[in-house]
Amino acid sequence: MKLKNKCAIVTGVLGNGSGIGLSIVKKLKTMGASVVGVDVCPDDDGQMSALGCCFICADVTKNSRRIISEVMSMHGRIDILVNNVGTAKGEKDFEAIDEENYYMILDRNLKSTFFMTQSSIPYMKKSGVIINISSTNAIVGGPDITLYSAAKAAVTGFSKAIAAKYGQENIRCVSISPGIVLKGQQIIDGKFEFKGRVVNDSRHLLNRVGKPEDIADMVGFLCSDEASFVTGTDIIVDGGFCGGNLYGF
Repeated sequence: MKLKNKCAIVTGVLGNGSGIGLSIVKKLKTMGASVVGVDVCPDDDGQMSALGCCFICADVTKNSRRIISEVMSMHGRIDILVNNVGTAKGEKDFEAIDEENYYMILDRNLKSTFFMTQSSIPYMKKSGVIINISSTNAIVGGPDITLYSAAKAAVTGFSKAIAAKYGQENIRCVSISPGIVLKGQQIIDGKFEFKGRVVNDSRHLLNRVGKPEDIADMVGFLCSDEASFVTGTDIIVDGGFCGGNLYGF
């Protein structure tokens, strides 16, 4: 139980189509942490309670201070924050993006991470771990998700800045850049649909796409004492997609 007596917050635990958030909750729970899941979608199916976890239904782009206050009331401490909220859903084609669409994508991917981090740090008592879920689109760029790519690049840079600012207070901050992650999607003849495109999984050096558990396992490691010397960096978990070819999806 490597995270026994630790309190972890994970955002985007229900609405993320990849299943990464829920997998992170399960991983941290099995490691002994007390986990609070946060999502704008209500937990109508009781998934969090079935896992023995608390749940807060709130919009992280607007309610970070209230969320943190509720967590402190529940557990009296915050040791781990996993900013998993983020999506490219709803992004228009580059030449059609207006201010409304611009701020919608930035709010979901950058503002949520920024203010959840800002609200949590005062309660980490000079020891804590912040994991920000970025994307390989921040590295290779996505031709159909230009704004999402930019927002995730900002998340990666923000993570390094937080690591630099709070490292001497023993607060670590790391970003993770997942590649293509699929939850229960059928792959036929090595091909699958991703963001409206047909992709061949042979473009991954490991000849498969990612599973939500691949990302959750990395989060679990980074939250443990075994990663106590890891901070201020971006961890790419993509099955070798970026290493195998340096062009976008």
